[in-house]
Amino acid sequence: IKVPYHFNFHFANAFENEDGNVVIDSVLTDTVDLGTGLDPSVPVWEAVDLDDFSPGRYDRLTVDPNGIQPPTMETICRREPEFPVIPRELSGRRHRFMYTVGAHKEYEPLPSGKGKGANGSILKIDTEDPTKTEAYTFLPHEFVGEQVFCPKVGADITKPGNEDKGYLVTFVEDRRNLTTDMVVLDVEGKG
Repeated sequence: IKVPYHFNFHFANAFENEDGNVVIDSVLTDTVDLGTGLDPSVPVWEAVDLDDFSPGRYDRLTVDPNGIQPPTMETICRREPEFPVIPRELSGRRHRFMYTVGAHKEYEPLPSGKGKGANGSILKIDTEDPTKTEAYTFLPHEFVGEQVFCPKVGADITKPGNEDKGYLVTFVEDRRNLTTDMVVLDVEGKG
């Protein structure tokens, strides 16, 4: 099945919708810039100019598994999403929220189409209404790693309205003080 050209970094989830189509959520970019040949002893944010890289985004691809209808692709978030995660109990099922690392702030790509921000926030992406996406932003010298979702005790996150009853756990590196903190965010509800 032919789909729009892109490079896929990370799958977030996939599920069959009510029309029998397969819906795939992933973090992708139009072109891949992996920064090969870098000195591994130097942090990537110091070794490269992020304006030379293609920005990533979180897209939803809907595909007819029979190949009759053409696939559609919708961009849900452009704030440099990375390392997507949902509760494990929702893997392969429709989900509303996706949690990712994101850039410190919203940005506009350069005229070249390139330019990206460093990972400095946690995003709670609302796939039903992307305008309701929330961000917890760290300081400019703090960088966020991959996160994991931890359901609250007794919460059945597979039930409607319970999907976000949990915590995100991640590590944040402080490049100014050369320290790392574990961060636990309660992501239930708004704010």
